[in-house]
Amino acid sequence: AIRPPDDLGALIEAVRESWGPEVEAFLNSKQRTPNSKREVFICGSDLAKFRTEAVEFARAKDTDVGIAQAAMRYDGLLEKIRQRDFDVSGAPPFFHACDDLAEAIRQQVMALKLELRTKVDRQLAALKRQDHVTSFNDQLHCLRDALANGDSGLRFAQRIRRQFKVALVDEFQDTDAVQLEILDRIFLPAETLLYMIGDPKQSIYKFRGADIHAYLAARHKASAQYTLDQNFRSSPALLQAFHGVFGGFDRETDAIGPVPGQAFAMPGIDYVVVKAGKKNLAF
Repeated sequence: AIRPPDDLGALIEAVRESWGPEVEAFLNSKQRTPNSKREVFICGSDLAKFRTEAVEFARAKDTDVGIAQAAMRYDGLLEKIRQRDFDVSGAPPFFHACDDLAEAIRQQVMALKLELRTKVDRQLAALKRQDHVTSFNDQLHCLRDALANGDSGLRFAQRIRRQFKVALVDEFQDTDAVQLEILDRIFLPAETLLYMIGDPKQSIYKFRGADIHAYLAARHKASAQYTLDQNFRSSPALLQAFHGVFGGFDRETDAIGPVPGQAFAMPGIDYVVVKAGKKNLAF
């Protein structure tokens, strides 16, 4: 949940009130870890930086902005020290207060970004209506909404099916959830045929909205699946090298094993062993 502004003010005061000489003493402290033979500074090579920041905080702690900046600088410091096997159980409350304030600031920033996006989306939609402009994404969402509009949506889908008995969608790995919903509402009934052609390993357009999960969901619902088992673009030697690298990887054991095709991190995307369609290729 997003913290209200009043709560943010209380967190700022908690950081301010928890500041004291014990903070600098902690930053300058030494400890011996289980793997070290001598005591070392817990802040390591960052000690000088944190010493400087402690001095800056002492000067700026009377302003809320200074407190907030300090909280962001010290945010996560205890966790970093803990990861180096030092004991932070005796750390001053100041650092915990900084962590709490930094998290609240991140939540506030995210809330502002969401509010800004909502306002921009509304204003953009109004400007497009005013200028009679529609984008490709607008058309997709309008079609999706029309198809989902109760009985009229069902009649609309039926009218499209009467005109198009068969549909073929190439490069299906680059579709998204909106497009998948449109196709489902139109072509899922048994009297139509929908062919989806794609390779999830070639899904490279996430930055443009492609959603590999839409492809995987569609494949899961498909009544039949077919895979091309011949490669006409690569030589037998190159394919053999690929099979050696990817073909026997076991995702569960993270090692080469008897389970073929699990070289990719995401379940549902497997490496398929294929044959060379042309024997005389040199690459």
